Amino acid sequence: MSRRGVRTLVGRVALATAMAMIAAISSATPAAFAQASAGQTRWRAVSAGWNHTCATTVHRALWCWGDNTFGQLGDGTNTNRLRPVQVQAATRWSAVASGAAHTCAIDTSAGLWCWGGNGSGRIGDGSTTDRRTPVRVQAGTRWSAVAAGGNHTCAIDAIGGLWCWGENTVGQLGDGTTEDRHVPVAVGTGVRWSAVATGASHSCAVDATGWMWCWGGPGSGRLGPNVTDYRLPNQVSSDTTWSTAAAGDYHSCGTRTDGTLWCWGGDIYGQLGDGQAPQESQPTPQAIGSTVTWTGVSTAWLHTCGTGRQGALFCWGDNEAGQLGDGTTVNRSVPTSVRADVRWRAVSAGGKHTCAVDSFHRLWCWGANYDGQLGDGTTSGRLLPAPLRR
Repeated sequence: MSRRGVRTLVGRVALATAMAMIAAISSATPAAFAQASAGQTRWRAVSAGWNHTCATTVHRALWCWGDNTFGQLGDGTNTNRLRPVQVQAATRWSAVASGAAHTCAIDTSAGLWCWGGNGSGRIGDGSTTDRRTPVRVQAGTRWSAVAAGGNHTCAIDAIGGLWCWGENTVGQLGDGTTEDRHVPVAVGTGVRWSAVATGASHSCAVDATGWMWCWGGPGSGRLGPNVTDYRLPNQVSSDTTWSTAAAGDYHSCGTRTDGTLWCWGGDIYGQLGDGQAPQESQPTPQAIGSTVTWTGVSTAWLHTCGTGRQGALFCWGDNEAGQLGDGTTVNRSVPTSVRADVRWRAVSAGGKHTCAVDSFHRLWCWGANYDGQLGDGTTSGRLLPAPLRR
């Protein structure tokens, strides 16, 4: 055989071996995943829910772990998973959002899918039946963003329309009523939206001109200072420079185009990060971490985390389970640095745990681990970040 023939044969063998490895990983069970891809998976994005977590890889695979009582892991069972399991759907994923007991994700063809607990219709398939595998939401619509809250969901379509569905007892769907919706209903008809966030019982969104709006449960000042009707979007401030929104349980936050971060609402646990004494209601947005240029923010039920330029990560608020990642269980009322030796890309704050992706595409989780939401194969909590080692 000629040298060229030998090189060709070697190349084909190498290609076949690589394809076999990829196939093995893509169809992996939790045990196989731990063996075949240990230390090799490169993560793209993560979303922490109440007691479960989901994340996408750079190759657009979707994995979930933790509490699976309602099927929110999407693996076709109701079995809790201490390590990642792949979501049962033959598709590639571009975004994922984990709620209290349900999950939604957008595939690379802009289709929207949801699964898990379906109380009040939060899955959006016209029923209240729990789903253990992904079901398509409003087939034929192309979607660009999705947010999963306590018992409701909101999403933005490809032309900037905003839709919400699920529980609406305190107006969290923004349609002017308090009626639950089992399929998506339009919010702010005629307005184009660029970002949306859902909390335990309220929602916030940024429109295409840079206004911040919030609606839903009006307590604790989480809707801002200008509430006229909690069932409809209320303008938070007169500024038109908002770029992102985040909604927790009793508070809300958002970043502006100048790199500043602002929070408002309940502050009993220091979740606003303004360093002030605990208070039940602060409806006026407060500037947070004035020395930091912020690139992103994530609000959990009672704590907040944000990323800064140069890859810095900070967390503050409730720290009962170590979810702030500073090695203690002491609540913090100002941004507290998390692993300053690591450069971070993105963070997601969950119920009482937090996960983040670093600049090397490694995934780290810390905090509560009652149902395996840290994905490390145990139910032991962590006070400090640890990379996910499958």
